[in-house]
Amino acid sequence: MFPPQHQAARSGAGSQLVAAVLAAVLALSGLSTAEAQSGIETPTAYRQSPFLPAPPQLEAVRDRLPPDPVVLDPVSLFPAPANEGMGPGEFGGNLVFVREPYARVDVPALALRENLLSAPAWDPADPRPNILARWLVHPDYRHFRLELRAGLRWSDGVPVTTRDVAFAFNDLWLDPEMNFLGMPDVIRAGGDGNGTPVSLQIQDDLVFYLEFDEPYGGFVRALTELHPAGYTDFLKPVHHLADFHPDYAAAADLRSRMQTSGTRYAWELLQAADCQPHELGQDACTGFPGLQPWTQTEVEPDGTVRLERNPWYFKVDPAGRQLPYIDTLAVLPPADPLSPSPTAAPGADLAAPADGWHRRADYLALGEGERHGIRILESAQNPVALNLNHTGEGERWQALVAMPDFGRALPLAINRPGLAEALSLPDGGTVHDPEAANRLLDGMGLTERTERGMRMGPDRHTAALTLAYAAEESGLHRMAERIVGDLAAVGLDVSAEPLPSRLLAIRMHSNQLQMSLGPSGGPGWATGATEDHLPTGATGRQWQLWHDSSGSLGTEPPVPILELYELDSVLASVPPSDQAARRARTRLGPINEEQSLILPLTPEAGQLVVFATGLGNLARGGPVEAAMAAAELFHWTASDNAAAGQ
Repeated sequence: MFPPQHQAARSGAGSQLVAAVLAAVLALSGLSTAEAQSGIETPTAYRQSPFLPAPPQLEAVRDRLPPDPVVLDPVSLFPAPANEGMGPGEFGGNLVFVREPYARVDVPALALRENLLSAPAWDPADPRPNILARWLVHPDYRHFRLELRAGLRWSDGVPVTTRDVAFAFNDLWLDPEMNFLGMPDVIRAGGDGNGTPVSLQIQDDLVFYLEFDEPYGGFVRALTELHPAGYTDFLKPVHHLADFHPDYAAAADLRSRMQTSGTRYAWELLQAADCQPHELGQDACTGFPGLQPWTQTEVEPDGTVRLERNPWYFKVDPAGRQLPYIDTLAVLPPADPLSPSPTAAPGADLAAPADGWHRRADYLALGEGERHGIRILESAQNPVALNLNHTGEGERWQALVAMPDFGRALPLAINRPGLAEALSLPDGGTVHDPEAANRLLDGMGLTERTERGMRMGPDRHTAALTLAYAAEESGLHRMAERIVGDLAAVGLDVSAEPLPSRLLAIRMHSNQLQMSLGPSGGPGWATGATEDHLPTGATGRQWQLWHDSSGSLGTEPPVPILELYELDSVLASVPPSDQAARRARTRLGPINEEQSLILPLTPEAGQLVVFATGLGNLARGGPVEAAMAAAELFHWTASDNAAAGQ
């Protein structure tokens, strides 16, 4: 029986009052339908792909779609000139992706991501209906009324209802016996890992209420495509996962499944049976009910993942064609990272190569070929940034990094125009002035040098420094060599330290880093597209501990860093569209720059995308994530590609 009697009891104190209050005073925060949002009329007739069986083997497409499906028009979805050449597509074909473990844009994950709300321009301040048909936010930003799209079905045809919401919240995240691995931060007050868990109230099969104990208008962002977990933090297919939960399954059946799967605990069994977005290719994902355009059907021995169109997908084009246009996907295992090819991997049709940021010239030299094209889309990242850990271990390091002139000297000493040139990028107006860097370092009292010309600290010891980076990112090797040489030219003794990514993460968490290299989301702070503006293990682990422990651990940050945390609180408390949020976002970059937390060494370069000729409806501009997230609109315009990979 669904749901168990205990579900309503776990909704939280005062939940009966919530519905009454919300019904009276909730303020509308979004328009109710795709038609209202886009001005596109809902079609009166529908067509399905010939790939799918016809009735009576499968219900008619009209009966499989919601009464009010999402209508997507590529021309209106993307602004000009990004939508140049876009238009309705035809059904058919196979599309091949490649998995790249260290890619900065995960193309397969974006193509398969569905969220409760849509943000087609990758702007959290402009959400649109998607899985939710309506959403309402109380003026106190603590109470939310969310309404599922009527007629929505899982990929196996079972209706999506608030029973799936109740299962995700009450039987997983809010159940201390089942959430052994913790609950998502986004369902805690303020999106904070220390925040109070949300309270859930179910009204009927479609409507549910969420209540937080403090203002959390930023929760709207978590409902959009900018949240990488998609809808899976908010609803789970209870009809599928109930067989793996002790409150639903018979004890004997549960023991049998645990024995078969090799799991020892009920929570472990449930986690193994669930399919998360990052788990593409896992056995649990084959046949797992989903809401994505395609669902996993097979994993081949070489690791290739096969997916087929979801017969119950809830989106159509203006002519009534049920999306996606393309019938099947293949996701190849990682390719040889050492040599670029026209499609980044043999047989791949679309890729955002992991090495595209530092081998751009190699890719561009390939040019536009008969069977491939190259496009550069917007990215919310700086390819290379220098992180300074202001709370890192070591008295010498702390003495250096505490001096503001140290952070000012580094970007002047590093030949940033040279780095940009090496990456075939414009210099972005950066300046290389080693003489000015020398003056700043001299002014810090670092005037005495060794026979090698390296500066010594006040204790007459060389101020030996380390520059860590992920060893798997081959482009960072080249950058690190240049940076070490530039810093040596002004007397700073720095050694490059390539570390495996897992060890690098451990060092960050353990506060063992001084300087490190990696991408920065700085270009996306002003719009809310990225959120890496707070101190981390790379820039201030002890400050992070102090904040996360409410002051019981770590080190209290200086006033400007406290302001960063205050600004982050503003961003969490009000919706992304609020003027207070917009003002807060404009301060994130200047504070990071003034405090020398993250020093961008290269300009925002855009993301290089390689695609097979004949792939239609790939945006010509705008955020790369938005282009990939619209994969249900991709189609083949050339007959030779329509059959590719099948």
